[in-house]
Amino acid sequence: GNRIILQSNKSNEQNRNLFEYIVEVLGDDIRMELFFDYDSLLTTKIDEAYFDCHFKLIESDEELYELDSRVRTRGNMRKAVCAVPPLKLDFKKKHLRSLGFASYDRLKLALQCLPGEENHHFLAKEKILYDLYSCIDTLALRTKLCRFDIIDDGNLSPYLGFVLEDENILSQRIDGAVVEQGIIRNEGLDRMAFLKMAFFQFLIANNDWSVAQRHNIITVKLKSVDRLVPIPYDFDYAGLINQKYIKPEAEFPPMTVEDRKLRLTTIDEAELEALRDFYNRIRPTLTTKLEAAAYLNTDDRQFISDEISDFYDILNSDKQLRKFIQITK
Repeated sequence: GNRIILQSNKSNEQNRNLFEYIVEVLGDDIRMELFFDYDSLLTTKIDEAYFDCHFKLIESDEELYELDSRVRTRGNMRKAVCAVPPLKLDFKKKHLRSLGFASYDRLKLALQCLPGEENHHFLAKEKILYDLYSCIDTLALRTKLCRFDIIDDGNLSPYLGFVLEDENILSQRIDGAVVEQGIIRNEGLDRMAFLKMAFFQFLIANNDWSVAQRHNIITVKLKSVDRLVPIPYDFDYAGLINQKYIKPEAEFPPMTVEDRKLRLTTIDEAELEALRDFYNRIRPTLTTKLEAAAYLNTDDRQFISDEISDFYDILNSDKQLRKFIQITK
């Protein structure tokens, strides 16, 4: 039967939207069945054309909701190169409201790029990077791991993926504004928020971001912070994931964990002391989050654990850190 929609803790006491319900209410055994013309969507994936889609939400083999929707591809590089592109679902607001949901009608899905269980682990490693960043910043985009069954004319294609928080839901959650217009430079961001983010990108060996180009970075204005705060996303080019489809000639060339670079030139001693204090304080939280990620295989968990250790060795040594950045008075 239909699960009762719980009231949100938001001050306006609105019901949760569908994304919030999936992330905040449901457990870990979630499956979505999507019935649509998958072959036609793949044939026209660059166009982002919508297709009618019948959607079922299932938890622990209990069907919770069934809704008509539309589906299209989304994304940039992955849309072009992945056999299984990222998707966006679009529901009718009145259907959502009739089930007790808030009326926000979109759902962003990230799926494994290539089919087959042997490619689950790439998606799982991207999921843990979102989880780890939530230890750095509570503003981090939220995700929820799901299994997806795409059914086209009776043919079932099973994939691993996650739902991903979008900007509209984020801005409501943080009671802030996503800033999409105007020129933004690193210097215009809250300095400590920027340093935490840049060092995290260094940890995961990710070069695929740019504040000025708003590439894989959302900038938000909070009421409590004078300057803009950056929130990173799309970690698929990170060296920690080491995806098969990465193209070396990309605008932001990929890094491996062996040749990671720090994307800033200077840090002063006071900033470094504050940054070290922050990262050393959250180290047990990162470890706990990593160990709790049952969706990772043993080798990937150990690899990421080793890379976190290497990051801390560099961070806590002036001599090693000076190989990557100038430390000023």
